[in-house]
Amino acid sequence: KYASKKGQALNLGIYSADLLYASTFDVKDKVLGYFGTCMRMGTTLQVATGLTDQDKERIAKNTGNADSLIAVGNDLYLSTFANLEKDERGTELSLMLAGGWIESMYLSSNMVKDFTKDQAMANKIAEQDLSLNNLIEFMTTYESNEDVASVLQQLKELKTLFDAVSTTAGQAPTQEAGKRMKVGGSPIKAITKEQFEALKKKIEEIRKGFVESN
Repeated sequence: KYASKKGQALNLGIYSADLLYASTFDVKDKVLGYFGTCMRMGTTLQVATGLTDQDKERIAKNTGNADSLIAVGNDLYLSTFANLEKDERGTELSLMLAGGWIESMYLSSNMVKDFTKDQAMANKIAEQDLSLNNLIEFMTTYESNEDVASVLQQLKELKTLFDAVSTTAGQAPTQEAGKRMKVGGSPIKAITKEQFEALKKKIEEIRKGFVESN
């Protein structure tokens, strides 16, 4: 029902993330519905142009088979992104990536039910500042577009919350007698409960705006 290109692209990204979630966590009763929705939204946005006769045959043969449709969906998802880049439709690609990233963060943050028990998960979410930085860098190329610019501003506001999280050094290199040295890990994020709640609230606010787009 999304009428604008912005709403269509953002929410195709969101539904694609939901499809991935449903398949990853074995929510088989949801996979077929999300797959069909993504296909219809892709057609509306005119990004499903990669569907060949062979693709259609694969889909027809695997109707009702969630696992096979997931594999088909992954192939089409990657080909869609490749086609968007090739056709220089960076604005749509930017918005789809933003929608998918926000939905992934929304789903992940809602897995943290008890901050004390789930702090490791909360810290992993805080570490997604790197992927957010990459997304912002990519979208900056297309910020002359009004839709991209508005979403980019929201992501930059979210970035300030990520940037406030302190970083601790990884484990120092160690070496046991007669064994190779073990190199320390990557820097580790240490998010507080207050910081996590602020991050989660901002993600939910951005997502709400996306799904309620016209």
